[in-house]
Amino acid sequence: MRKLVIIGTGSTAQRIHDFVKYYDLYEIIGYAADSEYVKSIMGGGINGNRVFCTDELPEICRRENALVFAAVFWNRFNSQRRELYERMKSKGLEFANVISPTAVIRGRLDGGNCWINDYVVIQSGAFVGADTYIMDGVVIGNMAKVGEHCHIGAHSVVCGASVLDEQCFTGVNSVIFDGVRLGKKCAAGACSAVKRDMPDNTICKVSTESFIYTTYSPEEIESKLLVTSERKKLLCI
Repeated sequence: MRKLVIIGTGSTAQRIHDFVKYYDLYEIIGYAADSEYVKSIMGGGINGNRVFCTDELPEICRRENALVFAAVFWNRFNSQRRELYERMKSKGLEFANVISPTAVIRGRLDGGNCWINDYVVIQSGAFVGADTYIMDGVVIGNMAKVGEHCHIGAHSVVCGASVLDEQCFTGVNSVIFDGVRLGKKCAAGACSAVKRDMPDNTICKVSTESFIYTTYSPEEIESKLLVTSERKKLLCI
């Protein structure tokens, strides 16, 4: 069994820990955080595991033949996870994929740091980019393409031949119709049905009367998918 270091110390790291343990996917040998956070961790460990400094990871992973997993959720359109993923990749680290045994994957996962949850179906010919989280019960249709650093909310459907570019987000129970393209950093709100293309930096959400599409500047868009202070307390980030 391959060894694993979970990068992160918040609630997402705890969820990854529980998921990996429940399905016995990897042997977890520790957590990791940047040096300024390591000293603040009570007792110096989490779940009985040591917390390493990220600067130590290349040597630790080489010595232990270990993989890493960046456990950061969707804040700021996944830009925080993307930054961590790219920084760790530049150090030569090898990323794990965390995949439920109940998932059906007939398409292609292109790279590591993907979290594929329970009862996900990725149909033949579909493509999922690296560092993408796909939550429970999602269907990725035939020939659909999901780019890197995305988050696909529970029970969403990405229909056949549709395209989601990098750093896209779908809320729970959303549907992306056949052949529709979402540009970079687009969000389909919970329960939305997206029937036409969305340009970069656009959010579609359900109102009481209709679907509302709003396009923002590249600088503004990340502030629209932001964890609130109360949510931060719950997520421990």
